[in-house]
Amino acid sequence: MRGQGRRPGAHRRQGRGRTARRPRRGVRVSEPGAAGFRIRPRTGSLTEAEGTVPSVRGPVSVRVRRSESAHTTRVTVPPNSRAVLEVEIGSARPRAYRVKGTAPGGKGRVKVESFTDVTGTVLRIGPVGSGTTEVRGTMS
Repeated sequence: MRGQGRRPGAHRRQGRGRTARRPRRGVRVSEPGAAGFRIRPRTGSLTEAEGTVPSVRGPVSVRVRRSESAHTTRVTVPPNSRAVLEVEIGSARPRAYRVKGTAPGGKGRVKVESFTDVTGTVLRIGPVGSGTTEVRGTMS
């Protein structure tokens, strides 16, 4: 049955390959060799979520806690890598959020900008360097 419905030499996709490309816990590799990540935790109405995603450079950890008075997202990026973090803040004011983190190589300030999409307001932070970055907002 060689070649039926397929080009000669074409390979079938395996389920594992498709699964590996999907973001896990909002973590997606964005640069070759896991040198960079795009992290956007999608927590919906959950008040707490956390998880660790393995990478060739080390684990990427994500923790989100949300209450009526505060919203905290903490991300840890492995050594020799960087990340752009996107935090969905809904209808909250971007100025109510503070970022503690370092730019790649420890040089300069971490860039923070906001934009709007179907989820509401989103903060885009980074790139941030390896180590832990915390984004904390207080609701008034």
